[in-house]
Amino acid sequence: MHRRRHALSRQLLACLLGWLLLPPAAQAEHVADALLAHAAQLTAGQLPALERRAAAGDAEARLLLGEAYHLGRAVPRDDSVAQRWFTLAADSGAALAQYWLGRKHDAGEQVSQDYALAAQWYRRAAEQGLAAAQNRLGELYLRGLGVDQDYAAALDWFRRAAEQGHDEGLANLAAMHYHGRGVDRDYHAAFVLFHRAAVAGNDAALLTLGNMALHGLGTERSLVDAYRWYGLATYTSHHDPRAAALAESMLERLGPHLSDSQIDDAFDSARAWAQANQRGVLPSPAN
Repeated sequence: MHRRRHALSRQLLACLLGWLLLPPAAQAEHVADALLAHAAQLTAGQLPALERRAAAGDAEARLLLGEAYHLGRAVPRDDSVAQRWFTLAADSGAALAQYWLGRKHDAGEQVSQDYALAAQWYRRAAEQGLAAAQNRLGELYLRGLGVDQDYAAALDWFRRAAEQGHDEGLANLAAMHYHGRGVDRDYHAAFVLFHRAAVAGNDAALLTLGNMALHGLGTERSLVDAYRWYGLATYTSHHDPRAAALAESMLERLGPHLSDSQIDDAFDSARAWAQANQRGVLPSPAN
């Protein structure tokens, strides 16, 4: 690791602080993850029976047909047909279809962007316990998109998603405690929740944990612990170049303030944490 001795950048720290509660726009998260993986395995010979079930009102069959047309598996890809089947599935009470439609209207994909309609679909899925819908509905309440801004409602939906171990729900709930939105500010509670979010797979939470350790917010101030969290963030944030770059910059700025043995200790601790939480194995630090 290239280590240069210079002061911590106020601009970078401000950027990290700003990272704490930036509700993401509707992302391309796919409704088929795990639950609908078998839709990708459909064959043309299975379609007639599936269509008969769907025509008879079977919500699962409608959901699978919607996914098949969305993926273009066993049938030509056609999002308009997919949306028709998803709408029928949603009307039949399928929470995943309701969430899919919420995403469509949230992002304005093949339909006009309509946060109010998105919120309605998310609510129907959220009330059935779908954690992703609960989290996104909380984000809409947080920002006042399609609904009146309501921190208490946002907090409630984030809490419901967090109780199911949803990593973004945990991170959003942590940020509410950090900022004191809808709840009294509590850095310790925020730190605990960000840690749970990191364990659940939220890479941005690792950056925040580093920032909190650096400033002694909700935990003991420790440059070694901060270095550990930033080191983890550089390793796990491959899909997020901005997060990885921020973490790497913080490592470069903290490095001159630590001894080689402290850096080695930080990486040993990071490696043990990653292994214990099934987040992979960190490479040895480059001095």
